Amino acid sequence: MRGQLIGLNPMYFYKVGLGVSESNRQAIYSAICSLVDKEAEGFDPFTDTAWLGDIDSSGDFHTIPEMRPLLERLPFALGEYFKALGVNAEKFQAYISRCWPAYQTVGQKINLHRHMQSNISGVYYVDVPPESGEFAFYFYDVACEFIPGLFSSDAHAKKGLLNSWNLMRATEVPLVMETDQLILFPSKTLHRVHPSKNYDRPRISIAFDINVTLRSSDKQEAGMPPLDKWQGIDVLTNPS
Repeated sequence: MRGQLIGLNPMYFYKVGLGVSESNRQAIYSAICSLVDKEAEGFDPFTDTAWLGDIDSSGDFHTIPEMRPLLERLPFALGEYFKALGVNAEKFQAYISRCWPAYQTVGQKINLHRHMQSNISGVYYVDVPPESGEFAFYFYDVACEFIPGLFSSDAHAKKGLLNSWNLMRATEVPLVMETDQLILFPSKTLHRVHPSKNYDRPRISIAFDINVTLRSSDKQEAGMPPLDKWQGIDVLTNPS
Protein backbone atom coordinates (compact mmCIF):
# COMPACT_ATOMS: atom_id res chain seq x y z
CA MET A 1 0.00 0.00 0.00
CA ARG A 2 1.64 3.23 -1.18
CA GLY A 3 -0.89 5.51 0.48
CA GLN A 4 -1.71 5.82 4.17
CA LEU A 5 -5.09 5.18 5.78
CA ILE A 6 -5.55 7.69 8.60
CA GLY A 7 -8.13 7.29 11.34
CA LEU A 8 -9.73 10.34 12.92
CA ASN A 9 -11.70 10.72 16.17
CA PRO A 10 -12.24 7.05 17.03
CA MET A 11 -14.34 5.80 19.94
CA TYR A 12 -12.28 4.76 22.97
CA PHE A 13 -13.34 2.85 26.06
CA TYR A 14 -11.41 2.18 29.26
CA LYS A 15 -10.73 -1.30 30.70
CA VAL A 16 -8.91 -2.30 33.88
CA GLY A 17 -8.61 -5.18 36.32
CA LEU A 18 -10.01 -3.53 39.42
CA GLY A 19 -8.33 -5.78 42.01
CA VAL A 20 -11.36 -6.48 44.21
CA SER A 21 -10.49 -9.46 46.40
CA GLU A 22 -12.16 -12.82 45.86
CA SER A 23 -13.83 -12.64 49.27
CA ASN A 24 -15.28 -9.19 48.52
CA ARG A 25 -16.46 -10.36 45.09
CA GLN A 26 -18.12 -13.33 46.75
CA ALA A 27 -19.93 -11.01 49.16
CA ILE A 28 -21.21 -8.96 46.20
CA TYR A 29 -22.14 -12.15 44.35
CA SER A 30 -24.17 -13.39 47.33
CA ALA A 31 -25.91 -10.02 47.71
CA ILE A 32 -26.95 -10.10 44.04
CA CYS A 33 -28.23 -13.68 44.25
CA SER A 34 -30.23 -12.79 47.36
CA LEU A 35 -31.72 -9.77 45.59
CA VAL A 36 -32.65 -11.86 42.56
CA ASP A 37 -34.33 -14.46 44.79
CA LYS A 38 -36.18 -11.76 46.72
CA GLU A 39 -37.43 -9.94 43.63
CA ALA A 40 -38.02 -13.07 41.52
CA GLU A 41 -41.81 -12.84 41.74
CA GLY A 42 -43.13 -11.66 38.41
CA PHE A 43 -39.87 -12.40 36.57
CA ASP A 44 -40.02 -15.18 33.99
CA PRO A 45 -36.81 -17.25 34.33
CA PHE A 46 -37.36 -18.67 30.83
CA THR A 47 -37.39 -15.27 29.14
CA ASP A 48 -34.55 -14.52 26.74
CA THR A 49 -33.71 -11.29 28.56
CA ALA A 50 -31.42 -11.17 31.60
CA TRP A 51 -32.67 -10.12 35.05
CA LEU A 52 -31.77 -6.42 35.33
CA GLY A 53 -31.82 -4.73 38.72
CA ASP A 54 -32.86 -1.29 37.47
CA ILE A 55 -35.99 -2.76 35.83
CA ASP A 56 -36.74 -5.74 38.07
CA SER A 57 -35.71 -4.19 41.41
CA SER A 58 -34.14 -0.74 41.94
CA GLY A 59 -31.19 1.32 40.75
CA ASP A 60 -29.42 2.04 44.05
CA PHE A 61 -27.28 -1.07 44.41
CA HIS A 62 -24.24 1.14 45.09
CA THR A 63 -25.67 2.00 48.52
CA ILE A 64 -25.28 -1.48 50.03
CA PRO A 65 -22.21 -2.08 52.28
CA GLU A 66 -20.94 -5.00 50.16
CA MET A 67 -20.22 -2.53 47.34
CA ARG A 68 -17.77 -0.43 49.35
CA PRO A 69 -14.55 -2.29 48.29
CA LEU A 70 -15.52 -1.85 44.64
CA LEU A 71 -16.47 1.81 44.99
CA GLU A 72 -13.20 2.60 46.77
CA ARG A 73 -11.34 1.66 43.57
CA LEU A 74 -13.61 3.55 41.20
CA PRO A 75 -12.07 7.06 41.64
CA PHE A 76 -8.66 5.77 40.48
CA ALA A 77 -10.17 4.15 37.38
CA LEU A 78 -12.25 7.20 36.53
CA GLY A 79 -9.20 9.44 37.02
CA GLU A 80 -7.17 7.33 34.61
CA TYR A 81 -10.01 7.48 32.08
CA PHE A 82 -10.14 11.27 32.32
CA LYS A 83 -6.35 11.57 32.04
CA ALA A 84 -6.15 9.28 29.00
CA LEU A 85 -8.76 11.42 27.21
CA GLY A 86 -6.97 14.66 28.14
CA VAL A 87 -9.76 15.82 30.46
CA ASN A 88 -8.73 18.02 33.41
CA ALA A 89 -10.22 16.11 36.35
CA GLU A 90 -9.62 19.09 38.66
CA LYS A 91 -12.47 20.90 36.91
CA PHE A 92 -15.10 18.17 37.30
CA GLN A 93 -17.03 16.24 39.95
CA ALA A 94 -18.50 12.82 39.20
CA TYR A 95 -21.54 11.18 40.79
CA ILE A 96 -22.98 7.68 40.58
CA SER A 97 -26.60 8.33 39.71
CA ARG A 98 -27.75 4.73 39.24
CA CYS A 99 -26.28 1.29 39.86
CA TRP A 100 -27.81 -2.14 39.33
CA PRO A 101 -26.80 -5.80 38.94
CA ALA A 102 -27.40 -7.97 35.90
CA TYR A 103 -28.04 -11.71 36.29
CA GLN A 104 -27.80 -13.60 33.00
CA THR A 105 -28.42 -17.35 32.62
CA VAL A 106 -28.14 -19.64 29.60
CA GLY A 107 -30.01 -18.34 26.55
CA GLN A 108 -30.48 -14.89 28.04
CA LYS A 109 -29.17 -11.63 26.59
CA ILE A 110 -29.26 -7.90 27.21
CA ASN A 111 -30.85 -6.05 24.32
CA LEU A 112 -29.28 -3.20 22.39
CA HIS A 113 -29.57 0.07 24.31
CA ARG A 114 -27.79 3.17 25.54
CA HIS A 115 -28.04 5.33 28.67
CA MET A 116 -29.08 8.80 27.55
CA GLN A 117 -29.71 10.07 31.10
CA SER A 118 -26.01 9.94 32.10
CA ASN A 119 -22.56 10.92 30.83
CA ILE A 120 -20.38 7.87 31.56
CA SER A 121 -21.49 4.28 31.98
CA GLY A 122 -19.55 1.39 33.41
CA VAL A 123 -19.79 -2.34 33.92
CA TYR A 124 -17.97 -4.35 36.58
CA TYR A 125 -17.77 -8.12 36.10
CA VAL A 126 -18.37 -10.04 39.32
CA ASP A 127 -18.27 -13.46 37.64
CA VAL A 128 -17.85 -14.28 33.95
CA PRO A 129 -18.17 -18.01 33.21
CA PRO A 130 -16.88 -19.31 29.86
CA GLU A 131 -19.14 -18.65 26.85
CA SER A 132 -21.58 -16.62 28.92
CA GLY A 133 -22.18 -13.93 26.29
CA GLU A 134 -20.02 -11.22 24.78
CA PHE A 135 -20.44 -7.55 25.60
CA ALA A 136 -20.54 -5.63 22.32
CA PHE A 137 -20.49 -2.01 21.21
CA TYR A 138 -22.70 -1.20 18.24
CA PHE A 139 -22.34 1.65 15.74
CA TYR A 140 -25.22 2.54 13.45
CA ASP A 141 -23.15 5.18 11.67
CA VAL A 142 -19.66 4.08 10.66
CA ALA A 143 -17.95 7.27 9.51
CA CYS A 144 -15.92 5.59 6.76
CA GLU A 145 -18.94 3.81 5.20
CA PHE A 146 -19.06 5.44 1.77
CA ILE A 147 -22.08 3.39 0.53
CA PRO A 148 -25.04 3.46 2.97
CA GLY A 149 -25.59 0.05 4.54
CA LEU A 150 -22.48 -1.54 3.01
CA PHE A 151 -20.85 -2.40 6.34
CA SER A 152 -23.96 -3.17 8.38
CA SER A 153 -25.10 -6.47 6.81
CA ASP A 154 -23.34 -9.84 6.87
CA ALA A 155 -25.03 -10.58 3.55
CA HIS A 156 -22.69 -8.19 1.75
CA ALA A 157 -19.66 -10.13 2.98
CA LYS A 158 -21.24 -13.46 1.99
CA LYS A 159 -21.84 -12.09 -1.51
CA GLY A 160 -18.20 -11.10 -1.86
CA LEU A 161 -18.57 -7.33 -1.50
CA LEU A 162 -16.39 -7.29 1.63
CA ASN A 163 -13.27 -9.16 2.65
CA SER A 164 -12.56 -10.47 6.17
CA TRP A 165 -13.85 -8.65 9.26
CA ASN A 166 -12.06 -5.37 9.82
CA LEU A 167 -12.22 -3.25 12.98
CA MET A 168 -12.05 -0.04 10.93
CA ARG A 169 -15.44 -0.71 9.37
CA ALA A 170 -17.10 -2.80 12.08
CA THR A 171 -20.66 -1.90 13.02
CA GLU A 172 -20.42 -4.21 16.05
CA VAL A 173 -17.34 -4.88 18.18
CA PRO A 174 -17.63 -7.82 20.63
CA LEU A 175 -15.43 -7.93 23.73
CA VAL A 176 -14.49 -10.97 25.79
CA MET A 177 -14.59 -9.75 29.40
CA GLU A 178 -13.07 -11.40 32.46
CA THR A 179 -13.98 -11.59 36.13
CA ASP A 180 -12.94 -8.45 38.11
CA GLN A 181 -12.62 -6.30 34.99
CA LEU A 182 -14.20 -2.86 34.76
CA ILE A 183 -15.04 -0.96 31.60
CA LEU A 184 -15.99 2.72 31.26
CA PHE A 185 -17.44 4.32 28.13
CA PRO A 186 -19.61 7.25 27.01
CA SER A 187 -23.22 6.54 28.03
CA LYS A 188 -24.49 7.49 24.58
CA THR A 189 -22.70 4.49 23.03
CA LEU A 190 -25.01 1.69 21.91
CA HIS A 191 -24.18 -1.67 23.49
CA ARG A 192 -25.62 -5.09 24.25
CA VAL A 193 -24.72 -8.53 25.61
CA HIS A 194 -25.08 -11.62 23.46
CA PRO A 195 -26.90 -14.72 24.74
CA SER A 196 -25.11 -16.88 27.28
CA LYS A 197 -24.25 -20.45 26.28
CA ASN A 198 -23.14 -21.50 29.75
CA TYR A 199 -25.41 -24.02 31.49
CA ASP A 200 -23.44 -24.21 34.73
CA ARG A 201 -23.70 -20.79 36.34
CA PRO A 202 -24.96 -17.25 35.64
CA ARG A 203 -22.94 -14.36 34.32
CA ILE A 204 -23.12 -11.63 36.98
CA SER A 205 -22.17 -8.01 36.43
CA ILE A 206 -22.88 -4.59 37.90
CA ALA A 207 -23.76 -1.63 35.70
CA PHE A 208 -23.69 1.96 36.79
CA ASP A 209 -24.30 5.42 35.39
CA ILE A 210 -22.11 8.40 36.22
CA ASN A 211 -23.11 12.02 35.82
CA VAL A 212 -20.41 14.66 35.64
CA THR A 213 -20.73 18.30 36.71
CA LEU A 214 -18.32 21.20 36.80
CA ARG A 215 -16.75 22.00 40.15
CA SER A 216 -17.24 25.67 39.28
CA SER A 217 -19.36 26.97 36.42
CA ASP A 218 -17.80 30.46 36.47
CA LYS A 219 -17.06 31.51 32.89
CA GLN A 220 -17.75 27.95 31.69
CA GLU A 221 -20.35 26.96 29.13
CA ALA A 222 -19.66 23.24 28.56
CA GLY A 223 -20.87 20.86 31.24
CA MET A 224 -23.51 20.99 33.96
CA PRO A 225 -23.02 23.44 36.85
CA PRO A 226 -22.31 22.07 40.35
CA LEU A 227 -25.26 20.67 42.28
CA ASP A 228 -25.21 23.45 44.88
CA LYS A 229 -26.17 25.88 42.09
CA TRP A 230 -29.31 23.94 41.17
CA GLN A 231 -32.77 25.02 42.29
CA GLY A 232 -35.63 22.59 42.56
CA ILE A 233 -38.98 23.23 40.89
CA ASP A 234 -42.05 21.47 42.27
CA VAL A 235 -44.06 20.73 39.13
CA LEU A 236 -47.01 19.62 41.28
CA THR A 237 -47.45 23.06 42.83
CA ASN A 238 -50.41 25.00 41.46
CA PRO A 239 -50.29 28.80 41.25
CA SER A 240 -52.51 30.52 43.81
